[in-house]
Amino acid sequence: MEPEEDEKFVLEHIPEERQSAAQKAFRPRSFGSRLEMYRFVKDPSDLIGFEWVNKMHVAIWRDNGTLICLGGAGFEAYWDRKVDYIFEKAGVYHFEGSIYGKTDAAIAETATWFWSLQRPGEDSILKTFVFDAREDQIFDFAALQPEQLARILDSNPARRYSFTRGSWNTAQSIILASRPYPLKWKFTENSFAFEDDGTAFVDTLVNRHSSFGSVHFDSDTDSMPLSRENFTRLLKFGTFDKLKLEYLDEEMILLPFAAKVHELNYTINARDFQPEHLKSLNINTRKITMEISLTDMSDWKRIPVSFLNRFSEIGTFEKLDFIVECWDLREPIDENKANSVAEAMISVIKANRCLKHLGLNHSYFTFDWLPHLQSIFEAAGDHKCLHELIVPAYPEQEDPDFSWLKRLLSRNRSITVLDRRGDKITDGFSIDRLYALNRCYHGSAALMKEESTSLRPQLVATALQKNASEKFDHAALLLANHLDVLSEFMHGADLEDVPCAGELQSEH
Repeated sequence: MEPEEDEKFVLEHIPEERQSAAQKAFRPRSFGSRLEMYRFVKDPSDLIGFEWVNKMHVAIWRDNGTLICLGGAGFEAYWDRKVDYIFEKAGVYHFEGSIYGKTDAAIAETATWFWSLQRPGEDSILKTFVFDAREDQIFDFAALQPEQLARILDSNPARRYSFTRGSWNTAQSIILASRPYPLKWKFTENSFAFEDDGTAFVDTLVNRHSSFGSVHFDSDTDSMPLSRENFTRLLKFGTFDKLKLEYLDEEMILLPFAAKVHELNYTINARDFQPEHLKSLNINTRKITMEISLTDMSDWKRIPVSFLNRFSEIGTFEKLDFIVECWDLREPIDENKANSVAEAMISVIKANRCLKHLGLNHSYFTFDWLPHLQSIFEAAGDHKCLHELIVPAYPEQEDPDFSWLKRLLSRNRSITVLDRRGDKITDGFSIDRLYALNRCYHGSAALMKEESTSLRPQLVATALQKNASEKFDHAALLLANHLDVLSEFMHGADLEDVPCAGELQSEH
């Protein structure tokens, strides 16, 4: 089956008898079958059209002697250089493939054109790989000229990037750190580095007048793509929207907490941390995902409780996800240790009055929050700002009538309780009605803020007629919040024509 003509571009099939010697030399194969070769009669203007072509497993010839293979991994190597790529959206592949060529410069030229194409209206991830090849086949990212890297980044400023296996030279590092917009970048373990240990990158980044954006270092201290000195400078002087780090050693373990970052996602190994580290620890961010990896059960109460106690002392968090994991459980968690963690979490809820989001959904392999949910719900019910609570699941065996959740929703009308999959927890009936009533409560409160006093009676009347006419609790809530409007209604009514209670009784 040949690709059909698309309004954005046209692919033309190149049969074997019309292929040049250079084209025949590639002889691309995928999953044991020969890949048909095509060329663009008209170049695409964006990435959308590639998605249906990708499903057909085709090879597209470029005039510079490179070949774009679409349709996923599994291509046989042609003993030429290549770079693999994946375009991804929210964990789902849009399409993937490889770019082959005789020279790094030719591959860089095609990659620049291809990776600069846009997909309108969507944030996406571009991941690149160089592997499954002999050493002399590995694409050298140094061939990507600074202006080419700038074009790729500038064409899709909202895209997230993950480049593996290679290194950035000084000129590329400066381009990377100096874009006039925030970037979203992931540095992977033992695969990407800076030729100068990151000096040019950090020098440029720390002198920025705006945030670098979001950066994820998917490596421990010893596998960082830059030197310890430069990494320390980056954490001390850089500014970030989001920073994700894991398993820094004892010498550097405190640095991320003091970083200038809007949101911190940090995983530590408990064996590298001492509770006394927390006594004077300042945490700049108000949004944090904290994961503690335990090597043995002796750290269970010591480290998690110490962190939670410090979080209570700080008291300025708006978003908190708290995770404790231990894959080597040689002994069960005793009840006293579990209770101490739950009590510390309840203190965090009470002390952080601006807390809007609390996530307890990831610790279910190690620590079971379910026996403590009733107490946590009680604390959340008194909270004025908390509007999202994530728990592993609902303890239906202990609370089959969902009475704990009903009480929470009746006390905190702003909150939504989700399970670890992100689904709203409900019994399918009474909980849904409570959520609907709470939406009405907020809608009524919004009407109270209506600046135009002449418009508010009309809005209240419309809400009563269309949304609350058959729901007594909704109507009562509206009228209770808008007694002045009810008074206006009564003032405008002709009460002389309304029968009194005695007359109504005499008629019956």
